Amino acid sequence: MRKTTVQILSIGLFVALLGWGLWTMIYYLGVPSHTAILVPEAAKETLRGLCGPREVICRGVYGFFPFVWHTLTREPVFIWYAVISAIFFGLAVVWNFIRTRGFELQWTMAPWKITALFVGMVWLLFTCMLFSQQGTVPFRTIVEPKAEVYRGAGEEALAALKRNYNELKERGCLTRIGTFGNVSEASEISVLCLQGSFFTRILPPLLLAIVFLFELLVAGRFALRKLLRVPVHRALPEFLLSMGVGVGVWIILLWIGAVAHIYVAWYGWALAIIVPIVAFRDSQYWLDRFINAKWSVKAVSYSGMILLAWFLLSYLAFNYINVVRPFPIGWDDLGSYLNRPRLLVSYGKFVHSMASFQWEYLTSLGFLLFGFDSTFGATSALVINWTEGLMALLAVYLIGRTFLGEGRGILAAPVYSTLQIV
Repeated sequence: MRKTTVQILSIGLFVALLGWGLWTMIYYLGVPSHTAILVPEAAKETLRGLCGPREVICRGVYGFFPFVWHTLTREPVFIWYAVISAIFFGLAVVWNFIRTRGFELQWTMAPWKITALFVGMVWLLFTCMLFSQQGTVPFRTIVEPKAEVYRGAGEEALAALKRNYNELKERGCLTRIGTFGNVSEASEISVLCLQGSFFTRILPPLLLAIVFLFELLVAGRFALRKLLRVPVHRALPEFLLSMGVGVGVWIILLWIGAVAHIYVAWYGWALAIIVPIVAFRDSQYWLDRFINAKWSVKAVSYSGMILLAWFLLSYLAFNYINVVRPFPIGWDDLGSYLNRPRLLVSYGKFVHSMASFQWEYLTSLGFLLFGFDSTFGATSALVINWTEGLMALLAVYLIGRTFLGEGRGILAAPVYSTLQIV
């Protein structure tokens, strides 16, 4: 095939994919239930005058720019986060220029450095949120939990909220600022207490996620090396393949415990301890890779790849903060994805709703290790589910990098993560 033909076909594919993406975005935005959430009130009135409720494309086209503006302005926390990130990056560029007299950036990356960078981004996002507002209400405002205020909340949810509120009060973290609806006390949480909560509420589930991924890697590499005898010599494919096989190994081990009617805390903790010991060689290997594996990254300071990498890590950081909560949101979690694993642990044995080999056995680890009525257990289960999305992003990155070329993976991963269905 001639070079010109390849170029024409490549451009044609790009244009077709771009057009398809824009069309699906406009169609999605034009659906009335989506427009009601994604565009401001003034734009909704304009759309009612210009387009009928069933004219989806019309509503999507006229609602596109209001949607973009509403997204950028309704959450000032993202603007502050972006500005502070830009300042840090600018300082790094200046320091690099002083050292090298050039604008080409070069980093020696390692897994522990990426982990530390991600933790720093989570902290920065969390800190920016502390000083933001929800409408006219500061983010740090908390209202005394009462049924009249938290309408629709069950007894269990209200009890947990009251415990949290009373604990903050006893620690001297609350400053009374008035009343809410003449019903409940309204208070402001101190910044110091909220910063402390980063280390008590935000960081522990993240450390659990790292340990969980380590367990998967150890079990997966052990199975690849001993049982399947599949040699993998490249770092990222080995990482993802070990993790994928580890998912299967752990699901089988948990399923066996459920069938044997020993699905209780000691079984989960025994597996968490025994697997790394049995696969000691693989545990040592992954610990060594986490600390000592290194690779060099070069890019000019204005490279789009740097922006895409920052966006992807920031997106994951914000998504993680959103996941760290004791209560599932939506019917899917309440009725299925979190409910069935919790039921499995509460019964302590195999249940028919968890009959097949599925991811929810891994979700149940949060409840299995920390209790099915534990706040941290529920949060852990949600964070374990979050790691599934992380694995999907890494898989998309690897596929894009392997089959489309260098730099395409870091473009494919953010595109995938921002799809409406994802």
